[in-house]
Amino acid sequence: MSIAERLDQVIASAWPARHVENVDGWSCRLTDGVTRRANSVRVVGAPADLESAVNLVEAFYQRAQRPPVFLVSDRSAPSEVATALLARGYVSTATTSVLKSTVPAGETPSRHLHVEVESEPTDRWFDAYMAAEVGGRSEGDVAALRDVLLRPSHPTSFVSVAGHDGAIASVGQVVVVDGWASIQCLATMPGLRRQGAGRAVVDALMAQGVLLGAEGFVAAVLADNAASLGLFEKLGFEHSHSYSYFVVADR
Repeated sequence: MSIAERLDQVIASAWPARHVENVDGWSCRLTDGVTRRANSVRVVGAPADLESAVNLVEAFYQRAQRPPVFLVSDRSAPSEVATALLARGYVSTATTSVLKSTVPAGETPSRHLHVEVESEPTDRWFDAYMAAEVGGRSEGDVAALRDVLLRPSHPTSFVSVAGHDGAIASVGQVVVVDGWASIQCLATMPGLRRQGAGRAVVDALMAQGVLLGAEGFVAAVLADNAASLGLFEKLGFEHSHSYSYFVVADR
């Protein structure tokens, strides 16, 4: 297994779907419609009959009354998959850069920031995450986020950074899978961005990853998120590869 394939597996394992079904070797995921990653098929390897595999995936999501979404990595998925999906009327969306690093945590947080570390998403952490990043979710969505997606079967820590007034400015989660720490769920309050809180959270998450046994770090960042890409670059991360979500064009 290549490093890119391993990182794709780590990212998938760190964000566990409620239901996963193997369809011709590909992992079809369903989680009450919450997040693209947890409601897409992860394309892994080349099936004996590509057209048949796509048909089976479409039938799977049709039965679940969900639109088919294909997560296609440019390293761990066969190149012909993207070509076949485009020919069937799909479009590539939400291209995501997979970043990796073996550099340990660096600077300590500024003195005016207070770091809190928890082993589970406490009410305080979760409320801040919802307020900063998610928002507009139904009760079912909130339950899926808190009780499924944020509770992987791997070592995990939740970090929050608060200012001198005690209010949380930024949060994040780290999940360690097979020696790699997935840095995810980063969210900073809109009015407090570009003030060092995000950097402090990532530093703390990397430190927690080391404590949980990680030797490398991975993060998935939308390719058009210049601020986050810049932050990780400053922390020593480099681009590994990309993946995109293929959806039906009229959606």
